[in-house]
Amino acid sequence: MKICKIWIKDWDQFKDIELDFTDPATGEPADKICFIGSNGTGKSKLLELLDTFLSHNFLQGIGLYHLVIFKIKFNNEHLYLLKYHEIATPLLFNSNFDEKQITEVYTQGIGFDRNVRLRNEFSRDETYSKLSELNSELYRLDINKSNIIFAPIESNENTYIKVGDVPEATLNEALSLFVHKKFYHKVSIDNVSEFWTQLIFLLKQREQKYLLDQELDTNKSKPIEVFRNEFDLNNKKPLEELSKVWNKILKKSNLEFDYQKAKIPVQLNDNLHAYIKLLNSDKVIPYNLLSTGIRNYIFRLGHIYSLYFNREIDSGFLLVDEPENSLFPDFLFDIIEIYQDVCKDKRGVNNTQMFFATHSPIVASQFEKHERIILDWQEDGTVVSYKGQSPRGDDPTDILANDFNSRTMDDYGTSMFEEYKKLKLQFVKEKDADKKMKLAGEISKLGTEYNFS
Repeated sequence: MKICKIWIKDWDQFKDIELDFTDPATGEPADKICFIGSNGTGKSKLLELLDTFLSHNFLQGIGLYHLVIFKIKFNNEHLYLLKYHEIATPLLFNSNFDEKQITEVYTQGIGFDRNVRLRNEFSRDETYSKLSELNSELYRLDINKSNIIFAPIESNENTYIKVGDVPEATLNEALSLFVHKKFYHKVSIDNVSEFWTQLIFLLKQREQKYLLDQELDTNKSKPIEVFRNEFDLNNKKPLEELSKVWNKILKKSNLEFDYQKAKIPVQLNDNLHAYIKLLNSDKVIPYNLLSTGIRNYIFRLGHIYSLYFNREIDSGFLLVDEPENSLFPDFLFDIIEIYQDVCKDKRGVNNTQMFFATHSPIVASQFEKHERIILDWQEDGTVVSYKGQSPRGDDPTDILANDFNSRTMDDYGTSMFEEYKKLKLQFVKEKDADKKMKLAGEISKLGTEYNFS
C-alpha cells in the first residue's frame, strides 16, 4: 500500500489543501516525499496526520479533521477513503468515484450531507469487506513483513544524554520479542532502550538459527569450521552491519563503533555492552559525551536499521521529522540515501514509502522536484502547497531561493552586493585610467570574497 494524495478541508491552517504525492510522469505514488516550509506551516502536523492514519484507528474515526480524504494504491487498485467529522465510519470509494467528484465533495466541505449517496459501485457489504481488508493491511496482521516507523522531532528533554554506559535493556526483555511482535514503532529519545533491546533480540535470533541449522542433516557431517564459515556467509552479523551504518558518520568525526569487542548478554539480567571509540585507538567515548547531532543520528538510524535487519518487508512507511537535526552540513549530503539503505530488507528491496519534514536545503536537494511538497502561507493565514522548482542535486543555495523562498544572504551580505553593483556601474562610467584600475581592483576583491558574478 502507498499513499497517493491527501485532501484536507477546515483543519487549523489547512482550510482547503490538496497534497499530491505522485510522479507526474507516471501517476504512480512517489517512494519518498519531503515537506518544506517556514515554521508553523504544518510540516510536523502532516507527519502526525500520516502517523494517525497509519498507526491508530483511523477507520473508527478522526474527529480532529473536519474533512480528510486519502487516495491510496492498495493491491494495484486506487481507493479513496473519506472521513467527515460527523460520520462514525469512513466512506470508501473505488476508482470510479473520480477525482472531480472527490473535489466537489471536498470543496463543498461543510455542506456535505452524510445522507446523500454519492456515486459508488461498492455495495454496503463490499464496502465493509474492503474496509476490513484495508484495516488488516493498515494494522498489519502479517506483522513479520510490515513496518510503520515514526521518528518525531526530539523533545526539549534529551534522554540520550542520560545514557552514561549503554541504554537500559536486558536479555530477558529481548527474548520476549520472539513472541510479542508489533508493526508500529516510535523511534525517539524516549525509546532508545527499545532499540537496544531489539539489538539483543537480533543477536539471540542469530544464535538460535545457528543452533537449529547445526542440527540439520545436511550440516551434521560437516566440520565445525566449514559449517561456521558457511553460516557466517549466509547470515549477516547484526553489530557488524550496524557499524557500517554508524561509521558513515562516526568516521567523519574520527570515531568508530567497536563491535568486535562487544560483550553479548548471556544471563537473563545481562545487557549488551558495545561502545564507540576513537578511530585506531582503544579509547572509549561514552554515548552521553558524543555530540548531540551524532548521538541523535546513530540512535535514530540504528533503531530503524534494527527493525529491517534480516526481515522481508513487503509494506512499510517511514515518517521522519528533521533528519538534519544538529548535524554538520557536510554530513547531510547523502543522508536520504542512508535512510533508503537502512530501509532495505534482507532481499535488498526497499518497499517503504518515506516522508520527511526538513528545514535544510541540503536535505531537500536530494529529492526530485515532484517529491518536494512546499507549504506556504497565504495572506489570510491559511496554507497552500505546491511542488518544488529546482532539480534534484541542485546547489542548496538555489533551492533555498527557489523552493524555500528565502533570501540567501543576510543584510550585510546584501549591502555588499549592492556595493559591488555600484562599483561596476562606476567602472563603466569612469574615464580616468588610474581610477578605473583602482575600481577594477575593488570589484575583483569583492567578487572573489563573495563569489559575485
